[in-house]
Amino acid sequence: MDEQSAKNQIIEQAVETAWGGLKAADGAICDVFFKNAPMPATMPDEFVSILALDGGGQNIVIPNNKTRRFCSVICEVNTPKGTGTARAEELAHTFQEVFEGKTISGMRFRAANVSEFDGRTHYKTNVFIPYEWDRNNA
Repeated sequence: MDEQSAKNQIIEQAVETAWGGLKAADGAICDVFFKNAPMPATMPDEFVSILALDGGGQNIVIPNNKTRRFCSVICEVNTPKGTGTARAEELAHTFQEVFEGKTISGMRFRAANVSEFDGRTHYKTNVFIPYEWDRNNA
């Protein structure tokens, strides 16, 4: 498995562990879609898309020859328009709590940036969390 796939898997497992208790008003768990996951022909009223992006690197000595990679994970929360922001904020906050300020499998997550906007079909809340990790240059 390549490094990006391994990082994606770690992120997906952390999200799936936290997401189990997030139920919509009708009792259904919010749908979560990860990178390269098939999307349904008709999107649900409430769903979350998660994308991990690899960024640039910097050669450093820590004490061995390693490359520090600067990356980010983005969560796009989609909730029905006209239903208020409370549910979007709940989902965004849950995602934020999974990663912000934590180290998971060597990935060090930083402070989140949250933005909200009214999309064409859904109300959207985006959570952007930068992280870094050190890759061995063996």
